[in-house]
Amino acid sequence: MNRHRPARPRALSQGWGAVLCLLALVGLASLAWADAVPAPPSVVARLAWFQGAVSVWPAGAGGWMQAETNWPLSNGDHVWSGAGGLVDLEAGPQSVRLGADTELTMLDLREAQTQLMLTRGVLEIRVPALDPGQHVEIDTPNLAYVLDSAGSVRLEVNPLDDSTTVTQGAGSGTAYGAGGAAFTLVGGRQVRFAGSDLQLAAATDHPPPDAFDRWVAMLDARADASASAAYVSPWVTGYQGLSTWGGWVRSVEYGPVWFPRVGPGWAPYRDGRWAWVAPWGWTWIADEPWGFAPFHYGRWAWIDGAWGWVPGSRAAPAVYAPALVAFVGAAPGVSFSLTLRSGAPGVAWFPLGPGQLYRPPYTSSPAYLVAVNRSTVIPPRADARTTRFNVQRVVEPGQLPPHALTAVPLAAFTQGRPVQGVMQPARLPAAGPLPVGDAVRIKPDTNSWLGGSRPVPAPAGRNGRPVLATRPPAAPPDLRGGFGGAVRVLPPPHRRERPPPEPAPPQTLMPLERAGMLPPQPPRRAQPPLAPYAPDRSTGFGAEPGHPRQGGRPERAYGPVPRPHAPAPPRQGQVAPPQTPMPLQRSGMLPP
Repeated sequence: MNRHRPARPRALSQGWGAVLCLLALVGLASLAWADAVPAPPSVVARLAWFQGAVSVWPAGAGGWMQAETNWPLSNGDHVWSGAGGLVDLEAGPQSVRLGADTELTMLDLREAQTQLMLTRGVLEIRVPALDPGQHVEIDTPNLAYVLDSAGSVRLEVNPLDDSTTVTQGAGSGTAYGAGGAAFTLVGGRQVRFAGSDLQLAAATDHPPPDAFDRWVAMLDARADASASAAYVSPWVTGYQGLSTWGGWVRSVEYGPVWFPRVGPGWAPYRDGRWAWVAPWGWTWIADEPWGFAPFHYGRWAWIDGAWGWVPGSRAAPAVYAPALVAFVGAAPGVSFSLTLRSGAPGVAWFPLGPGQLYRPPYTSSPAYLVAVNRSTVIPPRADARTTRFNVQRVVEPGQLPPHALTAVPLAAFTQGRPVQGVMQPARLPAAGPLPVGDAVRIKPDTNSWLGGSRPVPAPAGRNGRPVLATRPPAAPPDLRGGFGGAVRVLPPPHRRERPPPEPAPPQTLMPLERAGMLPPQPPRRAQPPLAPYAPDRSTGFGAEPGHPRQGGRPERAYGPVPRPHAPAPPRQGQVAPPQTPMPLQRSGMLPP
């Protein structure tokens, strides 16, 4: 693809470690540099697809809103799937599917911990890999279910009869209830628990699949067939569908690059709108069906006349970002000022390219600044202009790729209106660099949290029952959403202590020893372990099949197995011991 063959692309830690140290020392960004500052979540869930009446209550928002594809979900967010609803959620490599009349709350989303609250309805979660120390838990009013291994599990909460039905797919898991109760399920087992102390109401093996199970199986097969898992980190949320909407090419300069199938004139961060999503602030909500991973991870590069997404190293940790763009006219310490050709105040941005650092506008720490940029590919041909962008935060207009800069009126930005319908050319200086930043200094208005969606009434039929959990959540649920009550943390289950080993019985002499016919036998010593087999090819022994022996020594000949010799007759004057028949001989079953 690239006619030149420059050096291999470098990871961020190799090429820009000094730049990061400089940023941390001089404090150029609007960051809180205290290590005690909690980092924003690095893992989010994506609303990949839905049908029917589905609504969302984002944490810190003003109420319920109509669900939108590619909306990010994090700790404290509520999801409601109404009549006829189906929801497909992705959180890194994990998949969460919801059926109709289902209430779900995100309690904790991290690489090391996934904790969900299901107060009614049906949920299926699939965990392809469960690393040591990783915790996956679903909390319901009847039990807390913890996956013990990789696999999948379906839970269905019925508030009418106060029960939770657990169907373990591949793998295994354990249900925890009140009073220290615990019950382990293996693959194919279905158990219905009543109450909060794991009362077994019904149980069966390998129940027949229903329509929801067949829909889930179709999504799993589609995800398994995706080739994108070989190019990105598994914790890049939304990578599963990229192979359907584009193709991968290996670049000498950038490594794996994904090219979407789009029309002429397409540019990143143009088909969609902006929304204010806590705790990050201004967040890009893409309209493309694949538009999540390429806009919240990695960088975009203009390669041979087309836009390609560069995800970076697959081994680097994946950290979610609300939008990897730079805003023109929003430099730190500079009031925002950009005028459109129509004369109205505007907002303009362009996608960050390989080697250009992302500066979080929200509260974070120096460690987070390094983590969110670690997957950035540093091109070997990075020059002083890239360093100037990262340190001085300026860019020359002529350095931007074609169609990179997008500008909209300020009011359209804050209202979350679709960008394609409100784009306008911006008035840029004829010469000189443009100050850039990572956060437009614009306060959200009362409707910015909707992101162009519409508010909806609160779902009917909600209940306020508390749920059981094995650990406190990272974000206590916002009870204004109406989902659940408090999270009741269970004490550790009662574990029986292992009884002490029984004392060894006293050494009792065998009858022949007591009779003095045989001397007492010393205790048998433990034999040392055998050394592992290692063929000695220098001696000609132990050659592999099909290979001649080496060393010139003849092959060892093995004769017949020797038989034990008969006991020698007693010497003169020596009394032979009496022949004591064995038990079978005594009974006449064998001759003496």
